[in-house]
Amino acid sequence: MACYSKEKNEKFALKVLRDGPKARREIGLHYLTNVHENVVTILDIYENTFDNVKCLLMVVEFLEGGDLLSQFEKQGSTPYSEKKVGEIIRQIGSAVQYLHDMNIAHRDIKLENILCSSTGDDCVYKLGDYGFAKRPERNMLMESPCCTPFYAPPEVLSRERYDKSCDMWSLGVAMYILLCGYPPFYSMKGLALSPGMRNRIAKGYYAFPPEEWDHVSQSTKDDIRCLLRTDPSERMTIHSLMNTSLVTGQNQPEGVPIPGTHEAEDDKVSQDPFMIPRSVRFLREGVQAPRLHSIQEEVSRALETMRLGGESTPLRNFHNSCNSFIGQRTAHLSVPKIQC
Repeated sequence: MACYSKEKNEKFALKVLRDGPKARREIGLHYLTNVHENVVTILDIYENTFDNVKCLLMVVEFLEGGDLLSQFEKQGSTPYSEKKVGEIIRQIGSAVQYLHDMNIAHRDIKLENILCSSTGDDCVYKLGDYGFAKRPERNMLMESPCCTPFYAPPEVLSRERYDKSCDMWSLGVAMYILLCGYPPFYSMKGLALSPGMRNRIAKGYYAFPPEEWDHVSQSTKDDIRCLLRTDPSERMTIHSLMNTSLVTGQNQPEGVPIPGTHEAEDDKVSQDPFMIPRSVRFLREGVQAPRLHSIQEEVSRALETMRLGGESTPLRNFHNSCNSFIGQRTAHLSVPKIQC
């Protein structure tokens, strides 16, 4: 929600969190890194109480451009050019590199969590929402099931221990979406996270259909392959990503292989009848890749289980509730007790 400074009449964004260890960790890690130019800046933090519930109020800069997903969808999910994607990854990658150098994993990198200063060409992109961020002890692995399903790497969905490389997989998914308009992994049956989708993520099964990917250079496709490695130890690191031709803007000489890449095996037709290559699937009459706006409900349903440690708990939509107590609480939250 928005709030204003009475002294300077400036507009800010306000995030309200129920006080607790998780909320304090989120704010603490965000505050620790918000000095970076590509991380949303925290201006003030307050403690307050709403209906006898202790809350933390975080005042952050207001970014007029909104989130990157909204910007992308306003133009009909038309693929971005490599130059524009390279600039976005350069800025967000710089923030991720800053986090990783401090041994912090964001664990929820997605287009919705990339905020934009404007809608123009001079836009500054910033990383926000540290709700899943964690700073484990050195050489220790994480195990809680975080990340939004469409951006989650195999090791997270299989509940294995994992490290900061989960962020690199998510960056690979984000790059894929921006370059073609749809995610590399999704459910074909309308489920939030179908067995088939899990299987495709576990095997790293995706493709680059020519009709959507002919405009993208081979080196950029290779970068995505390196980011979407199912083995975390083989996945491209953030330092390697920041040195790619996509991010630096320098054209890579022809015939120079990227370390750790392989031939375009993803584009070949698999003999496994359960896994139908996307390049074949899209050629079928009447079958098209789902656009991003049709996926949001699936993401929301998946988060109901992912954010609660895997327990399937149906959540009611309080906006449609007739409960008088919820109405009173909503009224209180609409006028936060804060002076900016």
